[in-house]
Amino acid sequence: MASGTPNLTWLRSFEAAARVLNFTLAAGELGLTPTAVSLHIKSLEAHLGEKLFVRNARHLTLSALGVAYFDAVGDSLSNIDRATERLFAPSERAVVTLRVPISTAALWLAPRMAAFAQDHPHIHLRVVSTIWEAAARDENIDIDIRYGAGHWPEYEAEQISTESVVLIHATGQVAPNLADLTTPVVHVLGLEDLWDRYVTAQGIAARDRVPAVSVDTTAVAISMVAAGAGCAAIQTRFAQCAITDGAAIAIAGDPVPIAQSHYLVQGKTKRPQRAEVKQVRDWLRTAFAEAKIA
Repeated sequence: MASGTPNLTWLRSFEAAARVLNFTLAAGELGLTPTAVSLHIKSLEAHLGEKLFVRNARHLTLSALGVAYFDAVGDSLSNIDRATERLFAPSERAVVTLRVPISTAALWLAPRMAAFAQDHPHIHLRVVSTIWEAAARDENIDIDIRYGAGHWPEYEAEQISTESVVLIHATGQVAPNLADLTTPVVHVLGLEDLWDRYVTAQGIAARDRVPAVSVDTTAVAISMVAAGAGCAAIQTRFAQCAITDGAAIAIAGDPVPIAQSHYLVQGKTKRPQRAEVKQVRDWLRTAFAEAKIA
């Protein structure tokens, strides 16, 4: 028996013939001749080293192996057809690709997607999330949201949010005492300065007093804190979103303003902007403006 996946044309001929149990009807469905279908089946059987059909004088039936193979082949071909239709078929909805930091996508954008879809049924929003800004590329991105201080020399940056930082802890734990901290600290890699800014605003030296855990996203930090792994200083926006979503965390104390914000970023060489891209940009501006934080 030969190894490897059989020829796709053979498999389609087999699936059609196995479904209708007639080479002539299968040929008509596929736009082939009965001889071609018969040759495809014989080639497939030779490749597999097994008979798939029992050929009688007046009718055609599947062998035991043919029955089992038909189920697998039918499912596989259906999956290919569905994937092709989903990914490549023309759509009545315009596709807009939005790149956004992963925690912003998971914590802030996700709860707003149902309302967006209802208000913009003609737009298919394709969300591409990133963890590290350095890994970002500009290919095929219609709208780019970044989080930072707004310093991207090669780009034009429009600030669309103001942010602050709060201290969070698990709801079943007592709020941490920063002056005598015994609770482990969960840091978000690349955002360790949020902890420094928060504790400094409380009049406390910005230094870790206990071993810290480091994770790569704010969403993971929230999960860690909710599970009792420690406390963390994170953006107020994300803390509020997580609490609304039912996360077992609580905010301790008042928020502290920070310089970092969310920005709409685009290259200085501007491309003509499609109407649906402008609609999404306007929706993002409004959504951030309406979701004011403390």
